[in-house]
Amino acid sequence: MVDPSRVALAPAETPPPPRGAIPTLPAPDSNTDSERPSSPPSAPSKADTNSEVMPDVKVEETQRGVYEIRVQRVGEGQNTQRTPNRPSNHDTLTQAQNHQRAGKYREAIQAYLQALPNAPNPAEVYQQIATCYLRLGEKANARLYFQQAIAEYERQIQAGRDADAARQGIAACQNGLLLCNEEN
Repeated sequence: MVDPSRVALAPAETPPPPRGAIPTLPAPDSNTDSERPSSPPSAPSKADTNSEVMPDVKVEETQRGVYEIRVQRVGEGQNTQRTPNRPSNHDTLTQAQNHQRAGKYREAIQAYLQALPNAPNPAEVYQQIATCYLRLGEKANARLYFQQAIAEYERQIQAGRDADAARQGIAACQNGLLLCNEEN
């Protein structure tokens, strides 16, 4: 059985086989083929990869139950093209969430709009923008963004990405639309 925590922390490229581990495995050929993929990564990976191969791994919960995992090899600077965009986008989303929690809805909307093009889950960003507009009493804008969020959640379901969470998001947005239609 593969330990899920090790799978989540594995680098995107397939790591080279552990040194010396494969030739010393005592098993018949029929069992060796089926055991090799699962056995070597679990034991040597912890010791060998932490010192030489294991990249620096940063795990952060961006939403309840959703984790963003960043992998960067130790010693590499932020010279790669991907690295500068991700933290700044993540920082913008965090800033938007902080503004929203503080009741600074206009600032939150601006930060969400800035983060939207590179957002890991655009549907949730649209939903948060709609929620901010709803808090400001701008129901027409809130309605527009709730509808965009629903459309994004539907695309997410069609793509097969976290369909249960997307369905919950759609239900929440539909409740938001009901609030937009209420008269004060």
